[in-house]
Amino acid sequence: MRITLIFVLIMLTSCTSQVDDPFDEFELNQVELQLIDSFVPDFELNNPYRILSLDSVIVMHDRISNGTDTYFLRILDAHSGESRRIFGREGRVPQEFLFPIELSRTPGESGVLTANNRSLFEIKKISLSQVLDDSSDFVLTIYRNFSNNYSRILALDSIHFFGSGYHGLDRYAIADSTGEIIRLWGDYPFPPSPKATTESLPMAYQSRMVAHPQGNLIASVTNKSPNFEVLSIVGDSISYVNRLNFNPVSIKDDTNPGVISVTYLEDNLHGYESIDANERFIYALYSGRPYSLDDYRYSDTVIMFDWSGNPVSKIKLPFVISQLTVDQLGEFIYTISSNMDGEPVLSKFKIVN
Repeated sequence: MRITLIFVLIMLTSCTSQVDDPFDEFELNQVELQLIDSFVPDFELNNPYRILSLDSVIVMHDRISNGTDTYFLRILDAHSGESRRIFGREGRVPQEFLFPIELSRTPGESGVLTANNRSLFEIKKISLSQVLDDSSDFVLTIYRNFSNNYSRILALDSIHFFGSGYHGLDRYAIADSTGEIIRLWGDYPFPPSPKATTESLPMAYQSRMVAHPQGNLIASVTNKSPNFEVLSIVGDSISYVNRLNFNPVSIKDDTNPGVISVTYLEDNLHGYESIDANERFIYALYSGRPYSLDDYRYSDTVIMFDWSGNPVSKIKLPFVISQLTVDQLGEFIYTISSNMDGEPVLSKFKIVN
């Protein structure tokens, strides 16, 4: 059976009704892809929250029922698409997790997966080799006591952690290995307004982030609106490399004392649903579609940026997808989507040029 790793959790419909594409003003190269193969997995997929290419495997974050237990992580072979192990049982002991988990590679540490257990405000570093050896002791290190103002955290190295969250007008924070915040910095893509107050900005501009393999650069995109930026980090010093902020959010601010809540209006334009990167490029799944459409989150368009923050290439997929990940050599893209029967499909594309 030929295999292409695509997790198709969306209908194979074309992206119509798209508003003006802000990337049309850039002279982007068209990247050619070769679909290696696609298949429906022989295991149940619920709603994969994240997929991540790491060495020769794909790590998937999903809800997995196994008897009376729930697991959150699955290892897939990147060549065959076969499931090799489920792990990360629901719970609070060192080898267990609570939903959701933010997965990322660990800069400077080959074969080590960083798992941000968001509801517990902790980081666990996971040994991939221990997982593949079926060891029950796969967590290498646990970092606790991060501020509950964080929403997402990435490891930069063994002593610095970078994240976004609820820090007032400061968008980002760096913490040390004890969890103490040592630097607050950065503003939001657009300033507060009557529609998006200071209190609601962190929710209105929720971010997805990926670190450069060396840990000195961060690409950050907003999920709910089309905004992109690259940041440089040296120690606890942060600076912008480039920012491409196209649209403010269109929301109704429902925030009340003690409760931060926003409602996205039908004319709001969705931003980037998925992001990944390797040494050379950042790959961002770009929507730009209004919330009036049922499938506004999904797209067939991937924008490639260099680490100077410049859009350099565009990838048009043959169908819309919900998630992507890229291998670290820049040879393959793996995606998630769904076929005409609504069944999940896993696909693998080779980057030809």
